Amino acid sequence: MKIHSVSIFFFAHETEDSSKILDSVVKCIPGLSLNDFSAEFLEGHHGNRIGLFRASVTSPRAKEVFQGTIRSMDKADIVYLLSTLDNRLEKNRLHIRVDKQALIAECKPRIKDGDDVVKIQVSLAATKDELKAELSKIAQDG
Repeated sequence: MKIHSVSIFFFAHETEDSSKILDSVVKCIPGLSLNDFSAEFLEGHHGNRIGLFRASVTSPRAKEVFQGTIRSMDKADIVYLLSTLDNRLEKNRLHIRVDKQALIAECKPRIKDGDDVVKIQVSLAATKDELKAELSKIAQDG
């Protein structure tokens, strides 16, 4: 299955240790390096400083990042991802959100649909059926 690119985004609030979060993301999402990330600092509604961290990797590393992320997940998270795939696909883009705190504490990408997440956007050159087959294979190989 061909992956064009993988983009990763997360926010780090002023009360959070942004370097700890960044180190955890790089350590726990295979194929990433600190050099992949850029940071932009914004001002929040109450004047607080918020860091927006972004990375984008392209083929062939994109496939390594995608597969490594999925393989790092528990089987239950992959099954949940499969069951909610229709809600996560937008044309040729797959949207995954993983729990930022679980990534820091457990070095484990856990699916979380809410706030305080690391957003992963995968640009695919594959059909939904090909993606399902790939995810199912990874879940079975576990």
